[in-house]
Amino acid sequence: MSQQSSARRRRLRSVRRIVLPIGVAALLLGMAMDITVLTTDEAADAGEPDFDAEEYADEHFDAIVEQIIERAVPAEELAAAVAADVDAAGEEYGARADDTAAWTFPVAFEGTVGEADAVNGTAPVEVEGIPDGQEVIVQFGPIINGSALRDVTGEVHLGSFRNQMEYQSVATELNTHVRENVVADLDAAEIEAATVTVVGAFSRAPGGSWLVTPVLVEVN
Repeated sequence: MSQQSSARRRRLRSVRRIVLPIGVAALLLGMAMDITVLTTDEAADAGEPDFDAEEYADEHFDAIVEQIIERAVPAEELAAAVAADVDAAGEEYGARADDTAAWTFPVAFEGTVGEADAVNGTAPVEVEGIPDGQEVIVQFGPIINGSALRDVTGEVHLGSFRNQMEYQSVATELNTHVRENVVADLDAAEIEAATVTVVGAFSRAPGGSWLVTPVLVEVN
């Protein structure tokens, strides 16, 4: 073997010993740069499918409506019970998410529609048999606010969801179902002075109006 060939082989071996570590280091650096560091909450949620509030509402809306209709308390009976002892009334007729939350009640009544709020799509309804000063307001749409439908069953809790955003989105989508399936053909201004039968739910604010989210409205 010539001295020239031996020298060439020694140079190749030297090159390999240099290039191989550099290549491994570059690979490891590339892998490190591709790593995403997750927070604790992100790590807990990793791999879980995105929550679809619309799908949840599609699945549960009919059952919630059925339960409201079955459990609805005549307004005059409910008003008397609430006036006597709101917590006792809540235990018997209503539901709430926790001990600090407002009671949410299912209610049924017939009454006369008053002057509509054109901006909010609400109108007071004069209901016989309830105490003077207790205002009943129905959300005839298209704007539907609040979380009464989500809360009235007592079966939907924040702990059932990954975060507050998902929990709130359920209330929003249930209200969308009311707008599209219950009050879509109603205009509060057009039914002023009409007699209506309403079944719905409301969350009671101390001393405040009953802001009713309807699940059934009949214009008589």
